[in-house]
Amino acid sequence: MKRSFLVFLFFPLLAQAQSPEFGNSNVVENNAGNTSPTITLTSPLNGATSIKPDPAPFTADASDINESRTTLSADVSDPEGDAMTVTFFGRRALPVAPQPDFTFVVIPDTQFYSQGSPSRANTVSVEQLVNTFGEQTQWVVNHRNSRNIAFVSHMGDIVESGDFGGNPIEWERASAAMAKLENPATTQLEYGIPYGVSPGNHDVDPFGSYDTSSTLFFNQYFGVSRFAGRNYYGGNYGTDNSNSYYLFSAAGLDFIVIHLAYDTTPNQPVLDWADALLKAHPDRRAICTSHYMIDPGNPATFGTQGLAIYNHLKDNPNLFLMLGGHLHSEGRRSDVFEGRTVHSVLSDYQGLPNGGNGFLRTFTFSPANNRIRVESWSPTLNRAAALSDGLPHFDGTFDLTYDMQTPVTQWKELGKVHVSAGGSTAFVNWTGLEAGKDYEWYAAASDSIHVASSSVSRFSTARSVVPSVTLDNLPTGSESSSPALINPQRESK
Repeated sequence: MKRSFLVFLFFPLLAQAQSPEFGNSNVVENNAGNTSPTITLTSPLNGATSIKPDPAPFTADASDINESRTTLSADVSDPEGDAMTVTFFGRRALPVAPQPDFTFVVIPDTQFYSQGSPSRANTVSVEQLVNTFGEQTQWVVNHRNSRNIAFVSHMGDIVESGDFGGNPIEWERASAAMAKLENPATTQLEYGIPYGVSPGNHDVDPFGSYDTSSTLFFNQYFGVSRFAGRNYYGGNYGTDNSNSYYLFSAAGLDFIVIHLAYDTTPNQPVLDWADALLKAHPDRRAICTSHYMIDPGNPATFGTQGLAIYNHLKDNPNLFLMLGGHLHSEGRRSDVFEGRTVHSVLSDYQGLPNGGNGFLRTFTFSPANNRIRVESWSPTLNRAAALSDGLPHFDGTFDLTYDMQTPVTQWKELGKVHVSAGGSTAFVNWTGLEAGKDYEWYAAASDSIHVASSSVSRFSTARSVVPSVTLDNLPTGSESSSPALINPQRESK
């Protein structure tokens, strides 16, 4: 016979003791004649690989078309034969062991390369100055394998002269340079190396914020049509590509990169859009790029837009990195909100000789060490930046601490199942699963007095089939082996 006063005395303790955070085991308690239920996960088996999710049933909601699902099942038992409620929980899982290092590349302020002014060609020819932009992106292509480059972010001021009175020459140069990242043959990726762009104050006409100036050429050369259909392209805000987002995965970790246009009077609807994106992708680690985030120095002060972005997005547990250029210097700051650290980094070399001497910045993520190593590197000089380069607030090579061995999302409820008195099985469909990803789950059974939690189980979904393509002649300087692989649609996300 059940005694209701035991609910108040024992339920909180048992629920806590049996949750995955407190040992992940079945706990059997005998309280005045009533015994806790037991629960054992049965399918998929723990450690199962290549699970092939079933397509979700068609609905009128177009968002469901690409969803897939698998069935989770558990055996349950209550010694008194009582009815039970079984609740299933799940989340994306990290790799069992940290995966290899990978690199995120930022390209800042290429305006003087695109412009090609003789006044900027200090020790090189004008032709060499113009070629610098393409040498940066070619370096990325050539070192994609050796540095495991996963994404490239251009932080704005792609060109110097905006719409330039209708003359597209600067945009044509910039477009050709960035196109090197898109070439399937040289990158060995079907959609090229994932990248994103943010318009800076020199990319609009007249110079200034995108919401008060024309973005005609930016959206002609780097608009939605250029990215549409690329598997890493997430989408855009409004009717053009001035604000956009991108998805990529590396080392078993998933990321979202939001690119925001330069704006001296931050646009609230755009900030709300960015916030909604982070909340819609809670299992993706978030990076935000805009042209101007922070001032020079360490610790740097926020710019107006950078502060607005940070304040509006900081409550998202997945946000960890904000990137910008605009001011010829280096700078960084780290802010802590509710125990989570968000790093902001400034990288801009435009004031160095020859329009910046080709410097870009690499962020090398090391999951095994929970570290991001930041280095300024010049493909044209083939070396890292040095104090002798004269860069203001030169920061050298440094490390940022970032936890890549803890999931960024909490457990989410997948569904509740009522098991009738004497019943022994519970199951629920887990929808929205992606190909080639790791997942973990558990379930808890309650008889209204006691709660028993299962251990945590994990499985991985089957990867998409990767077609092989043999390249007869690799470009000079590229690092690869043959035959090469071109990834299918979901591989880069």
